[in-house]
Amino acid sequence: EEQHDLLSKARASGDLLLHLINDILDFSKIESGKLELKPAPFILSEVIQQVSDLVAQSAKTKGLDYGVVFEIDPQTRLHGDAPRLTQALLNLVSNAIKFTSEGTIEVQAQQHEADADTAVLLFVVTDTGMGIAADQLPLLFQPFRQLDDGSARQFGGTGLGLSIVKSLARQMGGEVGVDSEHGQGSRFWFRV
Repeated sequence: EEQHDLLSKARASGDLLLHLINDILDFSKIESGKLELKPAPFILSEVIQQVSDLVAQSAKTKGLDYGVVFEIDPQTRLHGDAPRLTQALLNLVSNAIKFTSEGTIEVQAQQHEADADTAVLLFVVTDTGMGIAADQLPLLFQPFRQLDDGSARQFGGTGLGLSIVKSLARQMGGEVGVDSEHGQGSRFWFRV
C-alpha cells in the first residue's frame, strides 16, 4: 500500500512536470509564430471523449459531478486540428476541476453556424467553483499571469494554460472569453 501511494505520487509529479514542459514549449512555438495547425478529418465526440477520459479520475477524486451536453450531433464529422482542439478544451476543463472544490463541471458543445464548407463551434465549460472577482478578469488569458487571490495561488501552474487557449482559438479563426463572479463559479468559452 505504501509503495502504491509513493508510485502514485511519483506519477502525478511526472505528469505535472510533463504538462509544464509542454505548456512552455507550446507557448514558445506560439510566440515565435511556429505553431502550425494540422487539419484532418475527425469526429467531434472523439475529441470530447478524449478530454473526458483524461479528467474523469480527477473529477471523481474531488467528488465533482462531470457532464457533457451536446447541442450538436456528437457524430458530426469535421475537418480541423483535433489535437489542438482537445488541448484547448482540456486546459479549460482542467482549470475548472482545479478551482472547484464541490459541485459540478459541465462541458457544452454547440454549433452556431454551418454551411457546406465551414462550421462555427462553441465550447463552454461551466463550473461551480470559487469564481473570479471582476477586477481579476483582465488578468486572464495573459501569459504567466495568475490571479493575485491567495487561495488561487495554492493551486500552482505556470499561468500559461489560458494564454495557450486564447492563442489556439485565434489561430483557428475564433475567440475566447469568460463570465464569472467571485463565489459564483465560472463559465469559460471558446469559439472556433
